[in-house]
Amino acid sequence: MLNSESLNEIPLKIKELLQKKYKMKFLKKLGEGSFGEVYHILMNNEMNFALKIFKLKNQNSFEQKINEEIKYSLSLKSKYVIMGLKSDKIIFENQKYNMLFMEKAKFRDLSLFIYNYINYNFLDIRNKNKYFPWLNNFSENTIKFFAYQIIQVFKFLDNNLIIHFDIKPSNLLLADNFNIKLTDFSTSRQITNKQKYIILPRGTYNYMAPEFYNEKREILFKEAFTVDYFAFGCILYEMISKEDLIKEVKDENGKIIKAKKNDIENFIEKGLLKLCKFNYSNMLKELVSNLINIIPNKRPNIKELLDNKWVNHDFHIINKIKLINFGQNLKIFIELQKSPFIQKITKKRKKYIIE
Repeated sequence: MLNSESLNEIPLKIKELLQKKYKMKFLKKLGEGSFGEVYHILMNNEMNFALKIFKLKNQNSFEQKINEEIKYSLSLKSKYVIMGLKSDKIIFENQKYNMLFMEKAKFRDLSLFIYNYINYNFLDIRNKNKYFPWLNNFSENTIKFFAYQIIQVFKFLDNNLIIHFDIKPSNLLLADNFNIKLTDFSTSRQITNKQKYIILPRGTYNYMAPEFYNEKREILFKEAFTVDYFAFGCILYEMISKEDLIKEVKDENGKIIKAKKNDIENFIEKGLLKLCKFNYSNMLKELVSNLINIIPNKRPNIKELLDNKWVNHDFHIINKIKLINFGQNLKIFIELQKSPFIQKITKKRKKYIIE
C-alpha cells in the first residue's frame, strides 16, 4: 500500500490500481506539472522506469497537449531525448487518466544541478573526476560541458524539423554520465518548409522570447527555431548569474502583473549590461548576447551554433564529452523494449532520425 504522503493531485486509489495492474511499485515522486505527475517506479522488482500520469481536464487544448507529448515521446528514438516505452489509459470514477512509461534519467534535471551542484558530490560524480573534475566546481568548463550537449539536442530537433517551444533547465534531464536528455514535448511541433508562418504556443514565461508577445504570436518559418535558441541563451545566462534573465513584472504595489513585450525587452537590456560584469570569457558572453537578441533573425542558426568557437575551441573537453558514450543509453533502452511488459501493448512507432 502507498502511504498518504504520496497523494497529491493523482488519487491514491489510482496509484493502487496501477500497482496491481502492472505489478509495479511506486518509489518516489520526481515532479509535477500542469497536466499530471511523474514517478520513479520499479517494474517486476528489477526494472526502473519513469511513469507520468496525466489527469485529463475538460479543456480540449489540454487533451491535445497531452496527446502531443505522448506522440513525440513514443516516436522519437535518440540518445538526446527521454524516450517513451509505452502508453495506456484508464477511466476511474468518470475521470480519464493517461499513462506514459518512459526511461528514467539518473540525476534529475539541469535546474537542480545549477542551483545545487555542490550537493551532487554524494552521487557518482566522484567516480567521474578523472574525466570531469571541474563538475565539482561550477566553472566555465562546466557550462561548456552542458552547452555542447544542448546544441547536439538542437541538431537532432532541426534534422527532424521539430521545434520544442519549452526549452528550460527542468526539461533537460541528466542521465548516467550527466549527459543531457530532453523531455516534455507537450508544446512541440513538427513543421514543414512549406509553411511561411508558425503560430507560437505558450511556453514557460522565464524562457519565452519577445516574439511570443506579438499580437498574432506569429513568426516566420525560417526564424521559428530561434525561439528555442533564445531559451538556450536564457539558460546560459542563468548558469552564469544563478538568476533568471526574465523575471516577474510587478506593479507599484508589488503585485505580479501580466508582462508585455517591452517588459521582456527591458529585462534583456538589463541582462546584457549585467552580463559584462561577470568573470567569464568574452566568447561565452558574446554567444549569450547573440542568443538573447531581441530580433529573431539576428540570433545564431543551428550551423552557427555547431561551429561556434567558444563551444569547439577546447578539443580536450569535447573529446571527454564524447567518451561518456551516449550510445550506451540507447542500448539500454532497446533492451527495455524487449521486456514482456513493454512488448505486451507497444505498437509499431514512427522512427525519427536517430543520432
